[in-house]
Amino acid sequence: MAKLSKAAGASIRIAVSAALIAFLIYRNWDNFKLMGQQLQSINLLLAILAVAVYFLGIAGMVFRWGVLLRAQGIVIHRGFLLQSVMIGFFYNNILPTSIGGDAYRVYDLYRNKGVGVAPMVSTVVLERAMGTLTGAIFLVFSFGFGMYRMISSGMVLSLIIVMVLLILLVVMLINPYFFKINRLFDKFRWLKKIKPKVKSFRDILLSYKDKKSHLALCFVYSAVIQMLIIVSYWLIAEALSLNIGLTSFLFIVPFTSIVASIPITIGGIGLRENALAFLVALFGASESQAALFSFLILFIILFNALLGGLVYLAKNIFFKSRGVI
Repeated sequence: MAKLSKAAGASIRIAVSAALIAFLIYRNWDNFKLMGQQLQSINLLLAILAVAVYFLGIAGMVFRWGVLLRAQGIVIHRGFLLQSVMIGFFYNNILPTSIGGDAYRVYDLYRNKGVGVAPMVSTVVLERAMGTLTGAIFLVFSFGFGMYRMISSGMVLSLIIVMVLLILLVVMLINPYFFKINRLFDKFRWLKKIKPKVKSFRDILLSYKDKKSHLALCFVYSAVIQMLIIVSYWLIAEALSLNIGLTSFLFIVPFTSIVASIPITIGGIGLRENALAFLVALFGASESQAALFSFLILFIILFNALLGGLVYLAKNIFFKSRGVI
């Protein structure tokens, strides 16, 4: 029954992704000839540079993750962490499975390096939280460049609500006693069974309070990663001669990431592309340019994800690693 439920969930996410991409194609059906002409005139050097910079953004996760691991006294070679990050990126963006990229990384270090699950989960959760925090900071920072004038008050209100919810979620993870959530563990039998694991996880999270230098360095790496992704998007805009400034992408990229994180598609595919097409058009691009831009970003993401897939094959064929698929 559980397998059937997971299969149904994956099928729904695939269907939603396909429907959203189909909608974007349908909306721009009459623009495809024009998009082809625009693609022919693209600055290929800048486009290749955008792909490389995006890869550097993914690779930067190795340093951020490594800092959090070292804070727990866990030292793993960066080469191993890089392949794990790449394969995790593959899982997040290609495979319609119940195993996400973060879950794969936990599994990878547990099975192949013998690292405990609880400290591993705490590192990936903190890493994700740090990434979300830096994205939110970039988003707020973009308002200083007048980005709020480009969007409706409803969008601003939605962003505020999302940020508040994210803050509340972080507070609940770190201190479940704050909202009396701990009482639920005593009321439901199935929750009682996982209470010790939740407590252990919370204790590990709280242990980072004494590792402020690690958290500060982690934040710096998160900011660098975010900036690399932003520069990658901007380079594609430059390659297409969209005349959209780098400061505009301080808003576009974090906002798109929030939209893409809604768990109804495979790796945000469909949600991200429609959000990008809307925002890029809002910042002055034509409808055809905006659609082409979103498809090129999708290509960059899938290209890097496929690199992760090749790493997975090499790892399991040549190194006989214990995989998940």
